Amino acid sequence: MHVTANTKRTFVPNLKEKRIYVPELKRFMMVKLTARALKTVTKNGAFSTLKKAGIIKMNKKDSGYSVKKKSGTIKMKKSGSNKK
Repeated sequence: MHVTANTKRTFVPNLKEKRIYVPELKRFMMVKLTARALKTVTKNGAFSTLKKAGIIKMNKKDSGYSVKKKSGTIKMKKSGSNKK
């Protein structure tokens, strides 16, 4: 007799929790990324990749940025917007 029962295989993403410096915001951010996403951040830059992913959003009212956190959102002013 041959066994015909199959075990379902589960696919688990290779998640890493990383502390990434975002020069445009002048701060570090803790993000949970896959190994593949980490390569994308290295290639395209932290700010543009996190903005495209929806973690960093542009505020139209006060021309600043808001960053998604687990407990809520943090609002920041854009650096370099002060002209003399």
